[in-house]
Amino acid sequence: MTVTKFVVGPLPTNCYLLTDDRTGASAVIDPGYMSEELRSAVQKTDVQMILLTHGHWDHIAGVEELQKLTGAKLVIDAEDELFLTDSSLNLSVELTGRPLAPLHADRTVSEGDSIQLGELTIHVLHTPGHTIGSCCYQVEDAIFTGDTLFKLSAGRTDFPTGSYPQILSSLKRLCGLEGDYHVYPGHEGETTLAYERRNNPFVGA
Repeated sequence: MTVTKFVVGPLPTNCYLLTDDRTGASAVIDPGYMSEELRSAVQKTDVQMILLTHGHWDHIAGVEELQKLTGAKLVIDAEDELFLTDSSLNLSVELTGRPLAPLHADRTVSEGDSIQLGELTIHVLHTPGHTIGSCCYQVEDAIFTGDTLFKLSAGRTDFPTGSYPQILSSLKRLCGLEGDYHVYPGHEGETTLAYERRNNPFVGA
């Protein structure tokens, strides 16, 4: 598989293009903004789905345009589905001064579900704390952690539906997974689970 990172939007957000090398099927993870670089890339591949790690504005604002370009199906954890239509939850008014146009999920997922992308199997890990429906996507040796796990840090819990005890539990769950994984977070630099187990102060909090 191939993972390509695009840093998009004013915050900025890490958006990922995940491609199954065998079939060419692709998914975009957390399109917070449609940059020219991302727009050019998705027009050169078979984008079948959009995977959201949670429903905040800076992770979903590019969904509408991306769907118009590709026809991709939108996937989000069932607990965060309401964020797609509620501006007080997705923070669009708070962050931009105007509500985001409502979005529609083609599929909602929950803990233990799997998603097929070509010959890749993507596993859904429900990791609440940043939002009630935050989730991570694990595929082969990679985990896309959204705003749950960052390098040496963790997501904020002071937004609606956030919970500090829940995010600590989610972090311990992730770092308790067997083996090592490459971690692709929603902001800033990449890391590994092995590194976070040793160094992240929130893991042992």
